[in-house]
Amino acid sequence: MTKKTYYDPQSGLSLIELLVSLAIFSFGILSMAQLQTYALKTTALNLQTKQAIQLSQQIAESITANPAALILNSYEVDVLTTPLSTPCSPTCTASQHALNSLSNWKHDIITVLPGGEGSIQKSGNIYNILITWPQAGQSTNNNCSTALTLAKKHCFSYPVSVL
Repeated sequence: MTKKTYYDPQSGLSLIELLVSLAIFSFGILSMAQLQTYALKTTALNLQTKQAIQLSQQIAESITANPAALILNSYEVDVLTTPLSTPCSPTCTASQHALNSLSNWKHDIITVLPGGEGSIQKSGNIYNILITWPQAGQSTNNNCSTALTLAKKHCFSYPVSVL
């Protein structure tokens, strides 16, 4: 006796089912790759923002620790000006200390945030510290001007009140 084998037409994988599953799998992989890229960009921006905050706090501590220089407005500096460091012997005056602090601060901004810029403006007894840096993509707005947002620059603004 011979046994006849019948094949069920519903068994196995058809070409259409294979292509649909491949398309779903590809869409999932591409979505995960895009999510990974976004996560890396966000992490880099968060690191740069953290560094800008630390630089702002560094100069704010220098401002509050040198009250004699506040009378002379020695801590006001615009974006284009980079004060030169002055050697002190044997001790620094309040103005020399302010110039050295600003010089080191501007150097640190350029080193830590490539293309970064810093400025300090005084209004009454409040010093507004502003650090900006270029970044591809969307700009964030942390109490910064509309011009910086349109120029696609990230910024961090830090007001310091000196009593």
